[in-house]
Amino acid sequence: MSKHKLSPNQKKSLRAASNQAIITTLNTLNSTFKRELWLGKTNRYRINTLPRLVKHNDRRNDHNDDLQKYIAVSSILHCFDGWIFLGRAISALCSGDSHTSHHLAYYAELRAAMSLLAGEGIGIFNTKHYVVNDCNHCNLIPDQRNGQKKNSGTHIFSWLALEHWAGLIRSTKLLRQIITPSGIPLSTWFDGFGAGVNGVLIGSEWLKLWGLDLRIIGSDHDGRNEVSYRPNYLNYQSPVQSSDSINFVVSLWEHFQPTGNSRFEQLDRHLLRLSLRKIFLAITGNNPEDDVEGFQSRIRSMLANVNPQGLPYESWLSFLSSNGSSPILDSATLNENVTNSNRHHFSVIARASLLLRVASGAVSRILTESNITKDDVSFWWKTYGNDFGIMESNLNIENMMDLWSDIEVALNSIADLGQTHNPMSLSYYKCGQILGKELKRLEECERVSYWGLGL
Repeated sequence: MSKHKLSPNQKKSLRAASNQAIITTLNTLNSTFKRELWLGKTNRYRINTLPRLVKHNDRRNDHNDDLQKYIAVSSILHCFDGWIFLGRAISALCSGDSHTSHHLAYYAELRAAMSLLAGEGIGIFNTKHYVVNDCNHCNLIPDQRNGQKKNSGTHIFSWLALEHWAGLIRSTKLLRQIITPSGIPLSTWFDGFGAGVNGVLIGSEWLKLWGLDLRIIGSDHDGRNEVSYRPNYLNYQSPVQSSDSINFVVSLWEHFQPTGNSRFEQLDRHLLRLSLRKIFLAITGNNPEDDVEGFQSRIRSMLANVNPQGLPYESWLSFLSSNGSSPILDSATLNENVTNSNRHHFSVIARASLLLRVASGAVSRILTESNITKDDVSFWWKTYGNDFGIMESNLNIENMMDLWSDIEVALNSIADLGQTHNPMSLSYYKCGQILGKELKRLEECERVSYWGLGL
């Protein structure tokens, strides 16, 4: 990605993109949803999207409304698809297939990026990309004018556009709203901590802090090329032990667990802890370990103001004061090389899960502000829930967080295995025999999209 960059005109065009226009557009689709459709049957871009977009008259801006609606609903569906790719990456990981796992995890990253961008009013379409502006018009993003006849394709342009978005103030505001430990936005936690202007780091800094360095994620595309187009087993790499893979997946799901008012409670707590440490260093010039009393004093004051639920006071204090690690966040910071490491897929899966968490929060906010309810789009989630085998077609789910219960059963069964077997001695074949049902359940990341989107 380092060889590519946006032109000044492209950056100007991206800054004109409007999240509010996407919310307004979704507000107009209620009658379409009642017909159990995402887009009306007359929408020009409902099928054969790219060939028809090639013929789109950009000067006349014909079919503007159709394209705008397509971009709006794609923010939701790209996110859902991203969770599907992540689940299939987990399936490959649990089979010892690192290369296929990397391939699928990269596409989970890409779909998360496209979901985030679409929600901000940026539609990515091969080499023709559009922004929806405040006037509810779809404008073509200009070519790069660096000797190329066309814009960069989907992969490269998605990461360039997301990196530019992450440097805007609007990204900071969004991230501070959608990460919600104990159901409370980061902005409220930061106010209680006395963060002041130090709590308003640019979005790219937050993402890097959390292990989402967009430069590294962009380079995951190179790894994807390697595992997708080169002979994977020309140079043999032994797989990681099955116990390492399963422990990683268990940790991943523990980060996805919804609790109370928080749809990603464990993950959001870790993100909060990382953020507080960064802010304290910015305020005082000291690492928390260099001024334990000062750090804990600010945390105590924050807890008194925020009054979070889910843990006793002393447990919150202990957790937020510690320098504990998360295997998922630690993996996300690594840039493992495909040819030199047999753990490269762990890092890509970790980054994909974090980016999907951000995309899910962004889409959830859009759905809330456009007044779209679970019932409005039940034609979608009920159909796919049944098709993918995660719920019965006639099941009326009052709370999507109830979908966690099956995951909890699977995690408990895996924990019980450790009491009766030595996990280090189990091959992938044996794991499949003993835990086939449980591992199949842990592939079902579609579940996370349902509660993650706030349905």
